[in-house]
Amino acid sequence: PDLTPAKAGSFIGTQIAGGVAAAFTYAFIHKGATFALGPVGESTWAGVSVAEIVYTFVLCFVVLSVAVSQRTKASHMFGLAIGSCVTVGGFAIGGISGGSLNPAVSFGIAAAQVLNGGFF
Repeated sequence: PDLTPAKAGSFIGTQIAGGVAAAFTYAFIHKGATFALGPVGESTWAGVSVAEIVYTFVLCFVVLSVAVSQRTKASHMFGLAIGSCVTVGGFAIGGISGGSLNPAVSFGIAAAQVLNGGFF
């Protein structure tokens, strides 16, 4: 396979660094204001975990199916499929977890919250 453990680690590190950079940019633009991740309303951490895992899986499955796999790769409309998946995921779990759908984004938001004395 073309993806070695070292290459996978560099991809993961780059995603996390991008998420942290984006979150700090957000905090800079909003004069230090950040927000915490966590359950919305009456939701629990268990519910948040299940919702995020399921919809992150769905998003990854759609991306791999329509944009990466040589067997199922779509030459057109793949952006619509991915965008629709993000939109549906955001609406479906936004009221439970905020709808992050990306562990790197969650990591970045949590890192920026440390600026305001929050927990990582």
